[in-house]
Amino acid sequence: MLNQLKIINTFLLMFLASSMTANLGAAEAASSNEVLEAQKEQNFSYEAKQAILSEDLERAGKLIEAVLEKHPGDAESYRVAGDIYVTRAQSASLFSAPGLAKKGLKSYLKSVELAPKNVRYRLNLLQYYLQAPSIVGGNKDKAVEQASKIKELNTVKGIIAQGIINTENEDLKAQETLLSSLDEELANQPQIKLEKAQYLLNSGKFEQGLNELEVLAAIPSNTFTDKDDKKVPFKALLTMGFLGLKDEGIDYTEKSISAFEKSPNP
Repeated sequence: MLNQLKIINTFLLMFLASSMTANLGAAEAASSNEVLEAQKEQNFSYEAKQAILSEDLERAGKLIEAVLEKHPGDAESYRVAGDIYVTRAQSASLFSAPGLAKKGLKSYLKSVELAPKNVRYRLNLLQYYLQAPSIVGGNKDKAVEQASKIKELNTVKGIIAQGIINTENEDLKAQETLLSSLDEELANQPQIKLEKAQYLLNSGKFEQGLNELEVLAAIPSNTFTDKDDKKVPFKALLTMGFLGLKDEGIDYTEKSISAFEKSPNP
């Protein structure tokens, strides 16, 4: 069950990444030509992300490299480049994989260097440190350091970051201690409730975990103002879908994707 939830969490990150778009400052361009150029670059970055999702990694690489050539200070494009290199490394030959993985790490580090207060970029770096072999820069101590820095920036995200580490380490006791130590205000945060539901599933408390997921899935996303809180109902539905649960013949995964696509601000 624990490995299954790891796969679910990875898929959720990939699925929700499709809602991200680059902000290359088109609104601040001084002339119509500059506006068109900025829009073109924004499209390149967005197309690169879509190419990742469709597994057209060669095209994705060329698109994002074109963006970085013109905008070497764009942190988001470095994050996307990191995703491309790491994804390519996973299916590359033993000869090519290490080099691609190291380029991915270098890109993630650059995105954090350019935007040190961006929690998402630090989460990408944390997951690389946590999951990559040490020969290509994997380092669990550095993952813990990133979790600490994330918590300084955003308490809720810091708790989630530590939860990622606990799950990867299959340390249910540490996760239980983490969640039980939270005050009532933090424990009632939507993202923390989702973390709790996943912990319950991991620890074999299936019915309790399912109950938590069903409650979260039933909340209209427009109830929340935080963009990541808005994603919680969809994540809950997707988790149930991956677990093969049905509700009157409706597949939760299909229902979630449909709702996600119809949402104006997923």
